[in-house]
Amino acid sequence: MRRIALLVAIAMANVIAADAADEVQITVGDVVDSRTTGKFFANCKVELKPIGDAVAEASGLRVRVTAAIDDTGRDLIDPEKKDDGSFTA
Repeated sequence: MRRIALLVAIAMANVIAADAADEVQITVGDVVDSRTTGKFFANCKVELKPIGDAVAEASGLRVRVTAAIDDTGRDLIDPEKKDDGSFTA
């Protein structure tokens, strides 16, 4: 399996808290890259860990990934499956 180098640019991490919207930091945890050979579905899972006082009180979290590029320069974001930006808590 080829090593993957991800550029995860988080444009926005909105946390809806009960009383205040404090700053929240996002760190990247495990990255699992499963390439396809045609016999199963390919996927790339990136674990994001929100850190901050508001996280415990949050009713929701929205993360927008604006770029995901592998080590060959291939864009991993499917333009047909882009999110419309809607959010429900």
